[in-house]
Amino acid sequence: MKTYPPLKTIAAVFASTLFVSFLLFYDFGKSTSRIIQTLTSYGHVPLFGFIALGILQLMSNGDYRNCGMKQYVRAGIITVLLGTMTEIIQIWTPSRTFRFGDILSDAVGGAAFLAFLYSYRQGIGRRGKIALRALALSCLIVMAHSIITATLDTIQMYYDAPLLGSFENRLEMSRWHENESSIKRTGLHATHGEYALEVNLSPGVFPGVSLVHLIPDWRNYSMLSFDVFLTGTSPLPLTVRINDVKHNEDYEDRYNRTFVLAPNRNHITIDLEEIRTSPQGREMDMAHMRLICLFSHNLKEPRQIFLDHFLLERPIRNQQQDRR
Repeated sequence: MKTYPPLKTIAAVFASTLFVSFLLFYDFGKSTSRIIQTLTSYGHVPLFGFIALGILQLMSNGDYRNCGMKQYVRAGIITVLLGTMTEIIQIWTPSRTFRFGDILSDAVGGAAFLAFLYSYRQGIGRRGKIALRALALSCLIVMAHSIITATLDTIQMYYDAPLLGSFENRLEMSRWHENESSIKRTGLHATHGEYALEVNLSPGVFPGVSLVHLIPDWRNYSMLSFDVFLTGTSPLPLTVRINDVKHNEDYEDRYNRTFVLAPNRNHITIDLEEIRTSPQGREMDMAHMRLICLFSHNLKEPRQIFLDHFLLERPIRNQQQDRR
């Protein structure tokens, strides 16, 4: 006679499904906190770990201690498929994006929780239990590396303020994203400390680099400055895009300005008042700045630049007060 899971189990799984759907698809709004962003991303690991356990609970009718390996494997596969499905759905969900990294987190979370539960299965020896639990814990720790990196670099970022970028610390590289380009720390052409950022721009529509994690509050500063060293013998137009957390992705809703770089060293300065008044129909939210992007448009040949000393500068009267 075929048996069915207890009604309580079905109700618990149904309630969990509703809760998971809420977490995955509800728009909680944007956050400028890198630590919150990484914690939210890491949340996929325990979330889909519990989903895997719920699926196994249904498949085993609550008797997970005696169910076979095949049921654990099937629960893991179903968990990965559900994770993939939710990412695909988020393509059409406002403020959400498809991420392969989230699918990996879903898979690792499911596997870790199932491995830990399997260690309690009847017939597993002491060494087997230790090995399975150690494996599960290791997976959870490895997946948490982004939280550790984000926390340490955020502390360093606020310690260095108002310096936004100097590349003296390897962790700082995690603040930068490349697009149609490659980046690395280098000792060449540094203007502050011993290191600069080497950016190799590939031919493309918008090759460049973005500072995606930065100090959000710029209200007490008057200028943004940085140094660019251009190799080669011909000039290079470089566009600077800056936007706040409220940016709607329209061109008119951000700061955009193109600087023509001359070969060798260039020092760029931008008045923050110009940034504040750049969006049409509103003012830039200088307390919640989001992004600095440097790029070239329709680049036909590879070019190389070196970036260093991104600095927010205070008004002269504030600098004099600081010296006192």
